Amino acid sequence: MPSGRGPPGEILTLENIEAIVEVAVRAACMHESAVSLTDLARLMPEDTNTTDLVTAFESLPTLRENYLLREGYVLSRSEAHKELFSESERRRHSIANITLARVLSSRLGGRDALVFAVSGSTSYQSASVHDDIDLFCVTPRGKMWIFLAKVLVRTRALHLLRKSSRSINVSCVMDEEYARTMFSTDQGPLFARDALMAEVVHGREAYDGLLESASWMRLYFPKLYGLRKSLGRAKLRAQLSTPVGHGIANRFLYFAFGSYIRVKALLHNRLLVKEGKRSSLFIPRIGLDHLFYESERYVTLKAIYSSIRHDETDVSSQPTWEEGRPRSSESDRTLT
Repeated sequence: MPSGRGPPGEILTLENIEAIVEVAVRAACMHESAVSLTDLARLMPEDTNTTDLVTAFESLPTLRENYLLREGYVLSRSEAHKELFSESERRRHSIANITLARVLSSRLGGRDALVFAVSGSTSYQSASVHDDIDLFCVTPRGKMWIFLAKVLVRTRALHLLRKSSRSINVSCVMDEEYARTMFSTDQGPLFARDALMAEVVHGREAYDGLLESASWMRLYFPKLYGLRKSLGRAKLRAQLSTPVGHGIANRFLYFAFGSYIRVKALLHNRLLVKEGKRSSLFIPRIGLDHLFYESERYVTLKAIYSSIRHDETDVSSQPTWEEGRPRSSESDRTLT
């Protein structure tokens, strides 16, 4: 297996590889889906390919005993007996969701959002017929709530016109200044993977600029970061002053819609408790320059992803995955 080249000084051991596999499979199981070998390889060091992973699954006792490879997907053996998903159906639903997001983006026009992207299960190509379409958007400074008000009206109209059962949620929206700060600061592996998997339908260059400022993501997923980032192709535009009228309207809508969202979240959470869906309970994080929802499931996923570390200390004395197969003269090397 070729060595996976991460950032200088980074050592990736057998423990790290197993942690990545466990995290990816557990996260997929929470969504009643599975992770493909191709996607799993993207989470590994840059020189790792699917053939290397197949060899690792066949050679390493821990991986061989706990996971099963089936038609290009990795399943936990404890869940392998269940028919959890139809990947072709999930991909079809994901494509349909992205198409609907493109329609919404085109009707809003490019002036309202710097970045218009699809996140969640759709961006992972694993959406079911019941999954909502989750949007991630970045707006000009001082116009976030104006944009959000337009989206809420447009999504409602689109839902009525198309008579679609799929709900469109702006699950994460922020202005350019907040986005720049967030992306340039280490937010952990879950945020990194979600950001790198986002399906951008408008504002690709602006989003590339955000990824360019988020070099810390490479510490967690060097290969995926390299695949998704355009090298210095664009930056978020320079901040412009916000007209006074827009600033007043934005602040008014923040108080009006913010209050509405808080009340709606409270009522919806009560309904979820009655239905026994505590993992779906959520808290709206609201500010003048941002809005996103943090669910119990997200907190659980964040804890799961925390096992993916980017410890840059020398751990060359720790065992590598090669100890699970016949030793050779290079069997003591680490995956660097």
